[in-house]
Amino acid sequence: MVSLGIGLLLVLSSILGAWNAVRENRSAKLELKWVAVPGRVTHSKVHLVGGNFEPLVEYSYSFEGAVHTGNRLRSTGVSTESRRPAEADVARYPPGTVITVFVNPDIPTDSVVEPGTKKWHLIGVAFSCAFLACWGLIMIRNSLS
Repeated sequence: MVSLGIGLLLVLSSILGAWNAVRENRSAKLELKWVAVPGRVTHSKVHLVGGNFEPLVEYSYSFEGAVHTGNRLRSTGVSTESRRPAEADVARYPPGTVITVFVNPDIPTDSVVEPGTKKWHLIGVAFSCAFLACWGLIMIRNSLS
């Protein structure tokens, strides 16, 4: 009976994970239509969050006469278990660098430096969800046998 519960939980988790990935992908695609404005990197470093490395890139930009700050490099796939990808991101954005910032015209405090999403991120989530679903279905099948 425990196996059935765990199997159902795994299948449900995979469905929720896939739904969240599709939602994130749609949101990231909308960023491609945001307004591009010049900005400047004010601070960048590799940040350790819960055992994962993240590039922390802070920047300032002006939109419709108001100065804003942001720290969102991209919407998806910024956290890694390896320090090297985060260091590569930070190296591309040293303090003082002039960058293009994409601003949500409806919410000017909402901004991103690299709009959209990386295809590998969606593929990775899809494989993870498929693996969880298969494992869960196997557990369900075995518990019903």
